[in-house]
Amino acid sequence: MELRTERGHVRIVGIEGGEHPAFEDPPYYDPAALKNNRVIIAAFSTGKDLPAKRTRIARIHVMRLGEKKPEYTIKLEVAASAEGERIPARAVIEQWDGISETHGRQVPEPPVLPE
Repeated sequence: MELRTERGHVRIVGIEGGEHPAFEDPPYYDPAALKNNRVIIAAFSTGKDLPAKRTRIARIHVMRLGEKKPEYTIKLEVAASAEGERIPARAVIEQWDGISETHGRQVPEPPVLPE
């Protein structure tokens, strides 16, 4: 899948794995794409214990550069079963609001760097 910043400037500062054990390792990504306000990632597993429901395959951490609030687009290239058969899937962006999932406390917003 490809995540692209359509408005604003960001720096990708981290890529984590997903929530299901099959995707807990960070996905593969194209380092060259990081220079253009986008990232192309590939997360796959040929194991038998694959998720059958909605799951997060990656968490991408970004640092906002400048005053403009970033707007993103996401494009899913392909989704397949362990046997290589296409499966119905869609990619969605869920932006984190700064509330820690594990501790339930407010995390201060990072400083905005000038463009």
